[in-house]
Amino acid sequence: MQALRAVATGLLGLSLLAESHAAPAAQWVLDSGTLEATARFEGQPVPGRFHRFHIRFHPPRDGVPGGVRVKVDMTSLRFEISDVNRAIAGPEWLHLHRHAWAGYEGEVVESGEGHLLARGELQLKGMRHSLQVPLSWHPGDGRLEGSVTVDRTWFGIGPDDGSGVAPGVEVRFDLRLRRETP
Repeated sequence: MQALRAVATGLLGLSLLAESHAAPAAQWVLDSGTLEATARFEGQPVPGRFHRFHIRFHPPRDGVPGGVRVKVDMTSLRFEISDVNRAIAGPEWLHLHRHAWAGYEGEVVESGEGHLLARGELQLKGMRHSLQVPLSWHPGDGRLEGSVTVDRTWFGIGPDDGSGVAPGVEVRFDLRLRRETP
């Protein structure tokens, strides 16, 4: 009977050990922060901000890549100039009636000294384009920040006729995430 108990205890210990190694890493989700987009018109910055977005973030661990998934409500984008807000809703620009959401999903790898790199795809206006996003991750306070330039012409956004609107739109984020265990 003692031998049977010892085997059962050993098997229970092995199964708990296996579960602890197989358990997925905790993910981080949005607590607060800013997601901004700055376009340029005739060389001058035109800043805007997204007011509704979600993020799920798994930092890389022990050399194993992590992941990131972002969903952005494009209808929540507001620029400081009201004429710009009206214009971007139309079919030539963001066509918000048809494409209210944008998303990014990618693998996250370490790139050295606390910096990470997300390699994935941005989906915008019904099109997809690969995009690498440099990230700075501060796990102690759950802060994720970075910036990337997105070429609006990859997605057929706006005219490509020298209208004074630069093709590059800088997207910046400074987010506070909270740990969410699965």
